[in-house]
Amino acid sequence: MKNQKRKEEERARETRLSGEKKKAARVLLRVGFLLAGIFLLYLFYSWAVGLGEGAMKAVFWSYFGVTLALLCVYLVYNRPTLVAGRGGERLSDALPAEERDALLADAARRRDRSGWMLLLIVCFLSVFLLDYLDLFILDSFRNLSGAV
Repeated sequence: MKNQKRKEEERARETRLSGEKKKAARVLLRVGFLLAGIFLLYLFYSWAVGLGEGAMKAVFWSYFGVTLALLCVYLVYNRPTLVAGRGGERLSDALPAEERDALLADAARRRDRSGWMLLLIVCFLSVFLLDYLDLFILDSFRNLSGAV
């Protein structure tokens, strides 16, 4: 009897650990995609800046347009998620339980499906942040040190 309980507890623990390992691997994969995306987008942007002002402006405005479009699509697609809130605490109490559960399930499904959009939005915004840092912050340090 005790051996059977130990084996069941051991199996449950192994299942829980494998689930945690899968979550950790998924998070590391997303961070890797994020860093690779930022690197590649900034590399292309830096290359375009080296080509001249016309190419730089075209790439800048295309990045801006893609970022704005992705942000609008993300917000429109996840509207039920924003209305429902994380745990459904913002939903009306007059809403029947079945509709509430369906709305929360739909919101969770939409959040999961739109994760790639959020990843791209963060990549593009990071490129703009890196460009800002390069233009204003690092340039002022170069001017202080006397380097041209």
